[in-house]
Amino acid sequence: GANGVAEFTVPYGTYAYTVEAPGYKKANGTYSFTEAGDPLGVSLTVDASGQFLATLKVTDAEGNPVVGIPVTVDGETQITDESGEVLYLKSVGKYNVTIDADPFENYQSTTAVGTAGEADQITLNAAGAAYNAETGKLEVADGYTAWTAANGGTQVNSGDTVFNCVDDVTVYVQGALDRRAPLVIAAEGHKHAHAVQENLVAPSCMTDGSCDMVVYCEKCDEELERTATVLNATGHDWGEATYTWSADHTTVTAGMTCQNDPEHVQRETANATGEVTTAPTCETKGKTTYTAAFENSAFTAQTETVEDIDALGHDWQEPVWTWNGTESVSVSFVCRRDAEHTYTAEGTISSEDTVPAGRHTDGLRTYTATIELDGTVYTTAGTDVRTEVIPATHRVRETLQTADGAQILVDVETDTLNMTISGEGVSASGPVYVASYDENGRFLELISVRDPDKDLIEIPEGAHSITIFWIDGRFAPKAKTMEIVRADD
Repeated sequence: GANGVAEFTVPYGTYAYTVEAPGYKKANGTYSFTEAGDPLGVSLTVDASGQFLATLKVTDAEGNPVVGIPVTVDGETQITDESGEVLYLKSVGKYNVTIDADPFENYQSTTAVGTAGEADQITLNAAGAAYNAETGKLEVADGYTAWTAANGGTQVNSGDTVFNCVDDVTVYVQGALDRRAPLVIAAEGHKHAHAVQENLVAPSCMTDGSCDMVVYCEKCDEELERTATVLNATGHDWGEATYTWSADHTTVTAGMTCQNDPEHVQRETANATGEVTTAPTCETKGKTTYTAAFENSAFTAQTETVEDIDALGHDWQEPVWTWNGTESVSVSFVCRRDAEHTYTAEGTISSEDTVPAGRHTDGLRTYTATIELDGTVYTTAGTDVRTEVIPATHRVRETLQTADGAQILVDVETDTLNMTISGEGVSASGPVYVASYDENGRFLELISVRDPDKDLIEIPEGAHSITIFWIDGRFAPKAKTMEIVRADD
């Protein structure tokens, strides 16, 4: 039998026996049976020169027989039976074994044949899936699926967490064939996560608080530890001090607020003293430096410098006026406080006819300059003015410039004509005539200015205009007409 026992029913007596088995030497002998159940033990000796019937058993990671897969031993292939076994007849020695059975990993190794009946066991591991101990997750390769049971069950996806904190976890991997291979993931124990606070009673600046410090498993979230903990009073955590000056800088207020509780504050107002540190000038403000100290050592002495002294302004000396005829006037100032402070600008010129022109007498026009600077109006009136003559209203003066360089100066005053001819050229030596006309343009009289004693000519009564004739340049006749305003007009 399978346990190496053979049973016979015979009468008491002595019998000859022979025992034969493949791979063993034949054993012969006699044995006498004297009572029921008296056993006969026979030891067989290995026959190294012969062949033995060896057994090779294939199991999965759970120890279950793997049924119906091909097992090749030195080129001889057999299919495992219901016990996951194959039998082969071999001499004593080592033999190559190859197993290729989806979804198990390919197996290649050697097996030894020693004595008859000895069995070698091969354990096949699942292919297509693996457990990543660093991430605690299952990794499933393309073309494979994983399940929670050998048959049926729920599919497990790649990347799912494996909860193997306490017990081993087995998933079953299936490939292209309708067969599943177990993947046993050994228990790792809980992974302690960092402790978290629960049931927190927060401490204040001056009173203790409390909480439970709880440790959970990082993977399965099971509570592992719980410790009641006292949280000491935090004490004040004063923020940065702030300092606020009053508008006139006579006081400064210091303040601090606790960052743990904004209702906890410190305040102190200190008086300040001031000192002029920069004197004002004409154009720039002066500066005062204010200093204040506090009794509370948490606050530091404060110093602030501000421009709070008004500039003095310029104290201008009397201006210097520089006239450019009567067309413009430049005005210059120098400050009494600082001679480098100067100001130059154009003044405003105004005119007044201080002596009006008469019908026959000249008048006088007076020009006065003014300028306003820093709210003060400066003027040249009575000190530095310019004047010009205003011609009489009923007098005609005109200079006729001829083409050849001669000049004819005509001075008509009331009822007389005074004419002066100067220069060189034909017009200076040639004849000059004066014709007079009434208001309707009718000719009254023709007078030659070249006649002796005729430079001062009486204008005929009723004459409204005169025309002067002369020879100019290249003997070209010229004429100039002037309207005469009578003394009694």
